Amino acid sequence: MVPPNRGEMGDAMISRRSFISSGAGVAAQAAAGVLAGLHSGAAVGSTADGTGEFIQTTLYNFKGDYHNPPGPSWIISPVCLASDGNFYGTSYYGGRWGKGTVYRKKPDGHCKVLHDFDATGAQWPMSWPGLIEEGHGRLWGVHFFGGEFGAGIIFRINHPGEFELVHTFTGGRGGANPLGSLILTSDGCFYGTTWQGGLYDHGTVFRLKPGGGFKVIHSFRGGESHPSHPAGALLEGRDGFLYGTTYHGGDHSDGSDYGKGTIFKMDLTGKMAMVHKWTGPARNPTGGLIQTRDGQIFGTTFVGGETASGTLFRLTEQGRVEWLHEFNRFVDGELPVGMLEASDGTVYITLSQGWGRLEDGTIVRMTLDGKTEVVHVFDHLTGGADPVAPLIEDDQGRLIGTTRFSGRMRGHGTMYALTRA
Repeated sequence: MVPPNRGEMGDAMISRRSFISSGAGVAAQAAAGVLAGLHSGAAVGSTADGTGEFIQTTLYNFKGDYHNPPGPSWIISPVCLASDGNFYGTSYYGGRWGKGTVYRKKPDGHCKVLHDFDATGAQWPMSWPGLIEEGHGRLWGVHFFGGEFGAGIIFRINHPGEFELVHTFTGGRGGANPLGSLILTSDGCFYGTTWQGGLYDHGTVFRLKPGGGFKVIHSFRGGESHPSHPAGALLEGRDGFLYGTTYHGGDHSDGSDYGKGTIFKMDLTGKMAMVHKWTGPARNPTGGLIQTRDGQIFGTTFVGGETASGTLFRLTEQGRVEWLHEFNRFVDGELPVGMLEASDGTVYITLSQGWGRLEDGTIVRMTLDGKTEVVHVFDHLTGGADPVAPLIEDDQGRLIGTTRFSGRMRGHGTMYALTRA
């Protein structure tokens, strides 16, 4: 098994954007802000949403390689609102070596690259893995590639920008290519997944203690009866178990080599049970799971539905999957990439493409009884395009996200805020 590439999940993400298909593969985009302020103010432009409910304000236009020194480009990870009030994130491209960056954006609009990745230390901060803040002002993250063995790393960086390599994945039994963001659980440890490696080369779940100590606690087997290739961050449920999704594994009835994907449940020692495997046209869960305040667990699949645009589902307490909605690229968007439960008690789902005059992506709102509606349509002519990371909510109640393309400065992406009109 090789890491996912443009022939795997990458092509699914960019399948309807031929103008970028000749670029470097968006490896692991399923599974999956910048240098010096453009203006002194926090916002550099705003536009009314076509639905009339939200106003999109561009907080920053990324500059990429067309700035000296080079800035970030292709923002495909969610931002982290840290305890110092600043936004932190990573970029896929850009920076001094063109291999991506860690950046900080202040509320006044000033942005700065804190770290430039290179081909030897950590190459290309991949897809959804965002940063997570742990005490003492330290931000932790993972990289799909890079490190001594090219199998990925775990790193941490503090608010001033002091970077530290915490763990290098070795491949084989030690796991390779971390894909989902780290989570910090009730036992005070970080947990995460690797796309491949482990005893059977179908991926792993690992535990990392903040003070040191890395351990693979589970190796996925793959096949008809086992999960394979975890995609998306883990979820610690209210019951104390870890829940996650795998892009492959389970049903092979369509003749596929790897299966349609699964949901699994695991205790903190690594004992795992497969909760659900996809058997119908819906397949390949990618954006992880969320648990809302009322205890419900929701998730999405990357593919499925009449137009193969993805689906929305609920996992019941009995372990059954209830289908809530089929996305349609012509009606409400396609390719869901993540969810956020906001303070208004509803869930906001980011769809990276579809709908609108240019099919630049949408935000769909879901009530907790499963009803959905489009609340924002992206348009690269007036803002950003291809939002491929979930939203966060700031302390003002704004929804903050990033786009991979468009904006000014030759289309290196944007950081935006959605506020009610």
